[in-house]
Amino acid sequence: MIERAASGISGLDALIEGGLPKGRNYFVSGSAGSGKTILSSQFLYNGIHKFSEKGLYVSFEEPIEDILQDLGRFDWKIEPYLTDDSLKYIYLPMLKMDYEENIYSMLTTIVNEVKANKFQRLVIDSLPALGMVYKDQNKLRKDLYLMLHEIRKMGCTTIIVTEKPSGDIGLTRFGIEDFLSQGLIMLYASHTYRGLEIRKMRGTSHSTDVHRMRIAEQGIIVYPGDHPY
Repeated sequence: MIERAASGISGLDALIEGGLPKGRNYFVSGSAGSGKTILSSQFLYNGIHKFSEKGLYVSFEEPIEDILQDLGRFDWKIEPYLTDDSLKYIYLPMLKMDYEENIYSMLTTIVNEVKANKFQRLVIDSLPALGMVYKDQNKLRKDLYLMLHEIRKMGCTTIIVTEKPSGDIGLTRFGIEDFLSQGLIMLYASHTYRGLEIRKMRGTSHSTDVHRMRIAEQGIIVYPGDHPY
């Protein structure tokens, strides 16, 4: 029987047989403003708040103060978990570091944090920020494969945030993320609707429809069977 990491997000777990298979890597992709950071943070917050699973959020692009300020709009009791480090946010600014030449430094930082604090859930936000420091896309693909392999060995249930460029027919920024992970969740947003789709999920049955979602005071809510368009 597959052990699962429930997201605790209303309506989402029902689409994936109760939760994400534990210890695997998943991508969340969508356009700007589609809710990727909210979904990822909600996965971590619910992990400790509802399921006693500690979580680490690694930001490559946005300062932690800004992320936490934005999350303050929700009715989450996040401060006590930040105080005791059962929920931790760290900032590794890609544009200030030459990670293309030394991705091991970034990986070492993440691995050390996970092992020292025994985190069970991990979010990396975002892959496009990491890709910005690469001139050679082949090297990016090789290092991305290495990063996912090393992260998988830690046993965390991991969400990596990527993006779907506006107007692009592809699902992800680099077009390879869905091949390298065990699952892909797509978020859609326009001025008239929001939607969520489980595009890929190994090891579990899952819905293949696009379901309506909204962002409320408690975070993201998914409405299974209610199609946004």
